[in-house]
Amino acid sequence: MGFCYYFTEKEIDKNNHFNDKNDHEETMKTDAALQILYSRENRSVVTTVCSDLPEFSPGKRTVRWQQNHKDKHTQREILLMLSGSSVLHLSGKYYKVTPGSMFFFNRQEVHSYGFPPGSSGLACWLVILPKDLHVNFVDTTGKPFKYLSKQFIRRTPAVDILEKAWDRLTIPALDEEEKQASLTEMSSCANLLFAEIWRHVRRLPDPVFPKRSLNAADAVKRAQKYLQDHCGATVQDLANIAGYSPSHFVRLFKQYAKLGVKEYINLIRKEKMRKYKNTLPAKQLAEILGFSSSSAYFHWRDNTNKRFTRQLVSRPGITGK
Repeated sequence: MGFCYYFTEKEIDKNNHFNDKNDHEETMKTDAALQILYSRENRSVVTTVCSDLPEFSPGKRTVRWQQNHKDKHTQREILLMLSGSSVLHLSGKYYKVTPGSMFFFNRQEVHSYGFPPGSSGLACWLVILPKDLHVNFVDTTGKPFKYLSKQFIRRTPAVDILEKAWDRLTIPALDEEEKQASLTEMSSCANLLFAEIWRHVRRLPDPVFPKRSLNAADAVKRAQKYLQDHCGATVQDLANIAGYSPSHFVRLFKQYAKLGVKEYINLIRKEKMRKYKNTLPAKQLAEILGFSSSSAYFHWRDNTNKRFTRQLVSRPGITGK
């Protein structure tokens, strides 16, 4: 795994000097939070299939906030709470989370985007990509949260084992014993990943978070590469991968790719449609192009053809007469 960061932020006073007392207190809190990365105690695993945590009934304010802050992605994610507490939503259920709570968010599962008011502490959020893992450390205080560190690390064999166990867990006819066995494999592999992250974190001599692991051009290239195999990715998905806010990512993408995000996605879809339309059934082609159904694909195709025809007719000398 090739990445570097340390898990604390130094507070700077008005004279641009470090506040030693606050820095020491922050480092102490951070060290305690980091221990959760390798700790085997108080681990509570939550998936849509089964959960170690009981369902929680939040107040009306939290419910309203959660309803307005939902998200889903084309990639799998794992969240580990390191300190503090919060309330998270997963597929219609709410859970009160504390240090050691570990959530597995499957593809296209609706879950909380951020942490509701009243949350506190730190969390580690992993995004599983085809060739990498996106490691995010976040401060849960604030709306909806604050990134402290964003890094990419190479996938290891443990990730492949984890994903195979995750696939088995979602089989409808799976008996209870097989579910528990798959869940054990998933949590064990995730623990390996978090322990390896801790090893790298503790080796660094200077406890400072880097602003970002990729420059803007490389971040856009990574997003473009991801889109080649995930045409259905949303702007939020791509922004997460690139390590920027959605609005800032859209501006950067336009600057470096010379096309808008939607234009670029449509370009890739057109290329793939031309390549496979005569060899694959519509349902399979729709999946490759990132559509939820064949009807959604047909709707996009028909609109694309209409726009292309209008562009031809509007060109000088092409009137159809």
